[in-house]
Amino acid sequence: MQKFRNNSSALQGTLLPANTNTGGHIAFYYNLNTDTYDWWKIGYDGAGTMDLHLDLEQNHFNTDYPYINYRLYSDTNAAPILSGTAHAATNTFSLSGLSVGVYYLLIDPGSEPLVHTD
Repeated sequence: MQKFRNNSSALQGTLLPANTNTGGHIAFYYNLNTDTYDWWKIGYDGAGTMDLHLDLEQNHFNTDYPYINYRLYSDTNAAPILSGTAHAATNTFSLSGLSVGVYYLLIDPGSEPLVHTD
């Protein structure tokens, strides 16, 4: 199982395939490596609404869900077109009126503590 992806910048972001589930780790420490945030690329074809679903796992040290920050950019040199904090088991964000192109999604743990595993 690949624990870490080389997606620490927008250009290295992992492409999110349409209509599929893709897993990731943030706030994660494994084998002397820390994965603090993830960049993802979204190739949008302009057809309909873009729906993003963010499913969170419960914290291992209590039954609460972590606070995860998200930001969606059409240009990483500009302000995000969508941003906020997710805290529920399932979080859905919908955007309409977007242009065809590549979008960049940044997900980070905010102030969540790192999860340590060996």
